[in-house]
Amino acid sequence: MIKSRFNILVVDDTKINIEILIDLLGDGYNIIPALSGEKAINILQKIDIDLILLDIMMPDMDGFEVCRILKSKEETQNIPIIFITAKTDEDSIEEAYEIGGIDYITKPFKPKELLAKVKREFRLQELTEQSRMAEMGEMISMLAHQWRQPLSAIASTALNLELSIEFGEDNPDTKEQNKFFLEEFKKMEIFIANLTNIIDDFRDFYKPDNHFEQTTLKQVVSQVLRVKQDDIKRDNIELLCNYKNENEMIKIYQNQVVQVIVKIIQNAQENLIEKKVLNPKITISVDKHRLTICDNGGGIDKAIIKNIFDPYFSTKNEKNGAGLGLYMAKTIIEKHHNGVLKAVNNDDGVCFIIDFGLIG
Repeated sequence: MIKSRFNILVVDDTKINIEILIDLLGDGYNIIPALSGEKAINILQKIDIDLILLDIMMPDMDGFEVCRILKSKEETQNIPIIFITAKTDEDSIEEAYEIGGIDYITKPFKPKELLAKVKREFRLQELTEQSRMAEMGEMISMLAHQWRQPLSAIASTALNLELSIEFGEDNPDTKEQNKFFLEEFKKMEIFIANLTNIIDDFRDFYKPDNHFEQTTLKQVVSQVLRVKQDDIKRDNIELLCNYKNENEMIKIYQNQVVQVIVKIIQNAQENLIEKKVLNPKITISVDKHRLTICDNGGGIDKAIIKNIFDPYFSTKNEKNGAGLGLYMAKTIIEKHHNGVLKAVNNDDGVCFIIDFGLIG
């Protein structure tokens, strides 16, 4: 699914011009106004913007300078910019395109022309996202196909060993040992089944015919804990669950959200183990449509915390695309559910916050 409403930053030092654009675009898009280039840059540090409509002739910092600053920063360089200005000379138009503008509209603009260009830009973004998701879908489908055969072989081997023990001679010397092996084989079968379900869930992630399910976040957490609770305990990590207003109903793609939470918890586990944290702890809190997962692993470096949701970004030294996990998680929450997923450091660790408030 594609984002339901796009955020447009309108930068113009004249209030009436901003009001005109709000009247024209406000019904279909979220309009964020800025009366100066400096204010626009500050807003971009706090809000994800999908398109910028930028005036050129402004005091202190003109539109060209704003554009150059934004294109020089990694976090804002890919935001499309459409210049809207009274400057009609060829040099200005040429400069606007050279420094990174995608379009140039002169004032007084024609409302239908502006609206058409805005719609065209967002349609291009949607098509790009659909193409990216289709490519990732093919990759996951291929991986799923390759995983199934070895998983089936492992399951078959475990079953054969289990049956061999069950139907073997009842030797008192090996009875306790056999009991131990049987318990471990049963655990192996559960893990294999969980892996298979995870593969199916990821394949479902790309299917367009998924349906929202009416549920509560407490029920979703319970489903996650059936998969992860024993694993967390084996790592000697304390697991705490706090529930408040837990009966609040929300509509979500449940399997997708389960995978997001599993991924976040798995990252927390690996971090706590890698850092050898004393008294490691993971805390899951639910309050209506808001879910928070915190650990006491020391937090994420301030220099990289803004990048952790980027595709292929990873804090590990691996070169195997491990960073796709959090990118997919953010896609699921924000594009598929119109929610919010963010990471915030606290006193002793990091908290991942998922908020479905917009769809509750």
